[in-house]
Amino acid sequence: MGHSPSLAVASEEPEASATGNSAFANAEEELNNFVGSLICYRMVRLSAIRHWTRWKKYQDLEPDEYIEYYPIRQELGFGKAFEDPKPGATEQSEVDSKGEQTERKKKLYFISHRWLNQVHPDPGGTQLRRVQQLPPHPPVAPLDPGPTSADDAGSTSNISDLPGNGDKSAQKDPASEVLIFYDFSSLPQEPRTEDEKEIFKIGINGLNDILSYMRIVILDNEEYMSRSWCLMEYFIGSFKGSLVLDEKGDDRMHQLQQLAVTPNSAIGWAKSAVAEAEAIRGSRMGNIAMSFFAESFSNSDVTKGTDRQVIEDVFRTFIRDNIRTWTHEPYVGWKPAFLEADQVDRILRGERVRLIDFPETGLPILKIPEEIKTTVPQFPLDSQRDVLEPFWRKNVVLRGCNASARYFLLNDSAAQKEWDMVQKTNIEPWEP
Repeated sequence: MGHSPSLAVASEEPEASATGNSAFANAEEELNNFVGSLICYRMVRLSAIRHWTRWKKYQDLEPDEYIEYYPIRQELGFGKAFEDPKPGATEQSEVDSKGEQTERKKKLYFISHRWLNQVHPDPGGTQLRRVQQLPPHPPVAPLDPGPTSADDAGSTSNISDLPGNGDKSAQKDPASEVLIFYDFSSLPQEPRTEDEKEIFKIGINGLNDILSYMRIVILDNEEYMSRSWCLMEYFIGSFKGSLVLDEKGDDRMHQLQQLAVTPNSAIGWAKSAVAEAEAIRGSRMGNIAMSFFAESFSNSDVTKGTDRQVIEDVFRTFIRDNIRTWTHEPYVGWKPAFLEADQVDRILRGERVRLIDFPETGLPILKIPEEIKTTVPQFPLDSQRDVLEPFWRKNVVLRGCNASARYFLLNDSAAQKEWDMVQKTNIEPWEP
């Protein structure tokens, strides 16, 4: 891309300038249409889920029960990340010309769970009832001072009369802005059309990103840690510090979560101190990852044999993008480097790869503060629900600070994306 013309030159050639602006607008529209069509998930409104007695299949959802989410639009800043598929839906969400206010209102949850049978993931509704308890609290319907005859003594309010079920009241229900990813409802299920097969395939490949920036909820099951899909979701969510509710409570995953959000205590020191702390953080997380692949993932199962390759491809991309080797050069300092392809494969197979060599620098090491060692909330009950959002906002702020340090001081390209997406997907300020 060449230099932008000066104001003087631009004023002398108005026709050329207008033509250029028109061409840019056309290119922007074309790119918007292209990237917007790549990945789309159906994010189900929590306000709708609370009226269900059974999880609905993707193909059976009503337009007013979900929002279409385009994460690539959000990442690149082209078009709307959230679109309401309901016919005649108004653009109430657009507060400014870019529609950014809408995106900042949404609270995105990813539900990681085990399928309880091959036909339906939750035939008894136990997972559904746990998800229905997520914050915010359901609106309380006003008491009806109507007749209290014997015929009415045992009746209860009809669910259709509660706030959140009609169009107008749903807009006032804060749970309508809480959007849930549950694979059975958010991705096309079998039997799939050709178009749905493509949507499913591309959606699976995009899990790396959405698991990094959604609030991850782990629903426990005695076989959860033996399933490859579950382990993939659990590992990526922990590695990125995205867990907000974890019924499983695995120690290794919590170590990853702690390291992901631990602040760099060397901030304010020399650049070399910041770099060394990040090198220590990265090598520790990489070593935990290698133990995970050797001891857990290698022994996990899939229902379909072809799923194994799909999961490994997602992991391969994640390892390549998030695990680094670190070297220390005299008079230069610490430098991160991407893994070679064979190193990525070795880690995926559970083999050990040396990620760091420590010289005698005498600089401070990375320490996990006591407040970071607290356990991730474990049950979505009344006693826990109110702490989930403050816990998430705190983690997001810490992740953002760490990403900005790696980006601005160490020029880490992956940290640049992390810093950018943390701002785009989690705007509401955290107050300690």
